[in-house]
Amino acid sequence: MPYRSSGLAAQDLIGGRLDYLCALGATARPPIESGKARAVALLTADRSPLFPDLTTSKEQGVAGVDSYFWSAFLFPKDTPDAIVQRLSDAGNQTLSRPATVEQLRRAGIEPVAANRRSAAFQRDFMVSEMKTWADQVKASGLPLQ
Repeated sequence: MPYRSSGLAAQDLIGGRLDYLCALGATARPPIESGKARAVALLTADRSPLFPDLTTSKEQGVAGVDSYFWSAFLFPKDTPDAIVQRLSDAGNQTLSRPATVEQLRRAGIEPVAANRRSAAFQRDFMVSEMKTWADQVKASGLPLQ
């Protein structure tokens, strides 16, 4: 069910209007810590520092689930490589600062590993993600709109 925001979806979960919510750590953390929601599993390959005691779906016997929230800077295809590299370097420097990492983690966000930040990695990753999720949507039988 589409929601205007993850916060509104979390409110409906807490209010009993939803039975289940697949949420980002930053959204899930407050209701879990307050005892208003119960976490069942992480849908990632590895455990999260946000929820170190919460097992992954793989640990619970459901293999092949590896779902992460991700974001990327996207530019027009004719953007000069020098500009892409300069912006990439600035983003990497920011994400490498301990103060930035600490602030993101306090907000419930685990910064992306340095080896996953290059333009080449992101390009390959995005192509893979589009294929993975397109296959999932097709398998579900849902109509594409």
